[in-house]
Amino acid sequence: MGGSVFKAVVTAGLAYLSGGTTLTFTSTFAIKFTAMELAVVSFVGSLALDFVAQAMAPKPKLPNLSGFESQGQERIRQFRQPVAPHRLVYGEFRLGGVLTFVEVSNSNDHLHMVVTLAAHPLAEIGDVYFNDEVIPADTINASTGNVDTGKYKDKVLIFKNLGDTGSAQPFPKLASAVTSWTDDHIQQNRAKVYLRLTFDNDKFPTNVPNISFWVKGKKVVDPRNSSAVAWDVNPANIIRDYMTTSTVDGGGGAATLEFDDTFTNAAANTSEEIVSTARIDTRIAIVSATSANVVSTSTSIVTLEGSTLQVFTGDRVIVSAQTSSIGGITAGTAYYVIAKQRLDTPRIQFASTYAHAIAGTAKTLTSRGEGRLSVVKTGEPRYTMNGLMQVDRTPADMITDALTSMAGRLIYASGQWRLLAGAYTAPTITLDEDDFISPISVQTKSGRRSRFNAVKGIYVTSLNLDQPADYPPVTNSVYETEDNSERLFQELDLPNTNRPHMAQRLAKIALERHRQMITFQAATTLTGLQLQAGDTVAIDNERFGWSAKVFDITEWKLTLVGDENPILGCEMDFREVASTVFDWNSGEETKVDPAPNSNLGDPFTVNPPEALTITEALYDTRGSAGV
Repeated sequence: MGGSVFKAVVTAGLAYLSGGTTLTFTSTFAIKFTAMELAVVSFVGSLALDFVAQAMAPKPKLPNLSGFESQGQERIRQFRQPVAPHRLVYGEFRLGGVLTFVEVSNSNDHLHMVVTLAAHPLAEIGDVYFNDEVIPADTINASTGNVDTGKYKDKVLIFKNLGDTGSAQPFPKLASAVTSWTDDHIQQNRAKVYLRLTFDNDKFPTNVPNISFWVKGKKVVDPRNSSAVAWDVNPANIIRDYMTTSTVDGGGGAATLEFDDTFTNAAANTSEEIVSTARIDTRIAIVSATSANVVSTSTSIVTLEGSTLQVFTGDRVIVSAQTSSIGGITAGTAYYVIAKQRLDTPRIQFASTYAHAIAGTAKTLTSRGEGRLSVVKTGEPRYTMNGLMQVDRTPADMITDALTSMAGRLIYASGQWRLLAGAYTAPTITLDEDDFISPISVQTKSGRRSRFNAVKGIYVTSLNLDQPADYPPVTNSVYETEDNSERLFQELDLPNTNRPHMAQRLAKIALERHRQMITFQAATTLTGLQLQAGDTVAIDNERFGWSAKVFDITEWKLTLVGDENPILGCEMDFREVASTVFDWNSGEETKVDPAPNSNLGDPFTVNPPEALTITEALYDTRGSAGV
């Protein structure tokens, strides 16, 4: 009787999983062009797939039932269905999964579940979340699976499998507990977690909780480092990995040689530049010489005050000491964060460089110090990508979403893909009147219906319990005045961005790119063969008053100019750009408040009554039978 709630979970909605059926992922798309299409594109020109293009394009006013807001809510949920789309997981974030096996044993007191997280191996599966209660990774015994401390002590077993164990049985404990999970059930190359919950009305008062996990996603190739494979948050390396992953495995199917890694490496370097941010002050919990729970010299982990971690892996911080420093950490020196626990008890490690932070190489702490210390965030990487690609969407949609994380462009030119990050590139070529062989068609402003002077949207961040939230909008009073003092918003959702300041920088780039509204189309002599889509070029034109005015080339193709005696030329679309589009003042950010919305206590933890008193009262019983 005690475990009937667990049995109900199985019988009510999971009968289709009887026998331990493993998950089937589907991947039925291809991004490859035919040989003829490649030849045509390579010969006639090049196009740029731009992250801001969707923001500049008018959108129909129709309900979007599969928009990012609903997708963001779904990605931390545990769900049940017999067939699920192939998911590629990149960066780090909180992720739910597909319930691919459910069974009960021990007179229905034990509920066994396997949650499949990705259709490939993961770099790491860290903290486990039951609803929004965190079970830190270091409280889970790796050999026994037992949760050793906290609310779920001795009530939950957790075994993680990154998906890299080949054909070996991933969960021997499960195979020995139930007969329906056998050596035929291995889910090879699938990251997954086995959980065993022991029935307890106090621990699970509302049935089985929603279970999610903090994960580090797929390891990717970094072409800057002899093609080393490692976990990364660099959007340039991640987009390259997706494009060069086979279509069978859910990727784009492009050959490695189809990527011009000169551009990939430049985009990766741009993404890893550290951008100064507004100061964010946090504190290490009060340190004493014996406070092992606050500063651990064995694991080099320090605990911060508050309930939500306000810094992210790779953030640049400075430690300032009010009394004395921790051994191994020098006050005033820049370090880089390795986030260890994000909720409940925020914990971090320090790394000496950004590369070490991404690799998880922490500074060694030699002593716990004593007193109070501040950890001040002063910068963050320019661009990171943390999200998933799910192949029930079109490749174009997935790539466009990925490009939003780096304000980037993906260009196909001369038989190769070129990846550009959002940064200004000074032109090296100048065109003047003598280089143009066709009329110049100029448009000085965007149409009223497509114009905007402010940008807003949603993103997913651990500051908001990994639920979709509005990032602070970006506005511009000058542009607003130009538009008759009417604020015109454009929505730009950022599904792969988790930092509020980064989201604001990306929104500002989208706004500034849009407000550079002069565009023109013209054909040049074969001098234009030196240019491709994505390049910048300086234009001299006395009639229009342009002197070394800088334009982006958004489209390029060979064409015949003239009717009677046509000549071969290069037809291009140009859009004005300026270096200030990508400028950022660290005071421009709007701070996001990570404080909890309520200070109410945990409804599932009831403290014993205190200060009880007893008052005696005497009453006559009915019929005066006694007192």
